[in-house]
Amino acid sequence: MKRLAHQLQSILDDLSCMPSWLTTGRTVLIQKDQTQGNKPSNYRPITRLTTSWKLLSGILADRITQHLNQHDILAYEQKGSRSGCRGTKDQLLIDKVLTADSKRRKTNLAMGWIDYKKAYDTVPHSWIIQSMELHKIDHKIINLVQQSMGS
Repeated sequence: MKRLAHQLQSILDDLSCMPSWLTTGRTVLIQKDQTQGNKPSNYRPITRLTTSWKLLSGILADRITQHLNQHDILAYEQKGSRSGCRGTKDQLLIDKVLTADSKRRKTNLAMGWIDYKKAYDTVPHSWIIQSMELHKIDHKIINLVQQSMGS
């Protein structure tokens, strides 16, 4: 465990130590609907990354979350992305129950939803980096994320 921690820290300290295999994934195509046949739009690409990358990115995500919580940056309403909170699907179920309860009791209810479809794929990577810089995320983390985005 100490050896792995040392290797991951080495990568953070000096990105030239990062092996190319760390951020190289294997993509497979998963058929969405068998009745649709073999047309390309009927396949969803799924990319698997190495366990080492998942470990490193998980550690970095925890560090970023600690920073955001410590400086009260993440909006309370972003429960679907907060650690220790129920996920997005659970939040949608809660909204559904509240809406049904309001209808049943005939009470007023004001709600708003924003649909972030494939947010990571549609937001320019430069914006992600700029957002991390604006929120004063550690430069070692920013540099690693920026370099890994290219691969």
